[in-house]
Amino acid sequence: MLSPEVQTSCRLIDRVAFKGSGKMLEVYTYDLPDSTHAAASVASDQQLSVHKFFELMGGKYPEDFSVTFQKGIRLYLGDRGGAGADWVQATKLLNKCLELRPGDTPSESALAYIKQHAGADGACPADWKGFRNLTEK
Repeated sequence: MLSPEVQTSCRLIDRVAFKGSGKMLEVYTYDLPDSTHAAASVASDQQLSVHKFFELMGGKYPEDFSVTFQKGIRLYLGDRGGAGADWVQATKLLNKCLELRPGDTPSESALAYIKQHAGADGACPADWKGFRNLTEK
C-alpha cells in the first residue's frame, strides 16, 4: 500500500480487462522526475529507505500538465461504464499534454488507442464500457 503522499504522485492512465477475466482494473503510473541530481542521490545510497526514495524521486508534474492530463484521461475513460466519455475532447486535451510534456508515454498510448478505435467523427464506439480489453495474456 502506498502512502497518501506517494499516491498523489501516481496518475490513472487506463482501465483494462485481461483476456478471459472480465474484471476491470485501473492502471496507474508513478512518474520519475527528470532531475539527474535526484537520480544520482538515489544511485549512491544503497541503504535508501522506501520513504526516502519517494522523497527524492517525487514524480509530480506542473499543475497545468497534471490538471490537463487528468481531465483528458477522464474524458477518454468516462465513468466505470463508459458513460460521459468524450474522445473528441479527450484527444484535444491529451494533445495539449504532449505540447506541455513532449514524449509523455501515457498520453501517447491513450491517443493511439483512440485513433485506432474511434469512429470517423472521432467519437468513442457506442459500446465503449470505459476500459479496453486486453487480447493477450
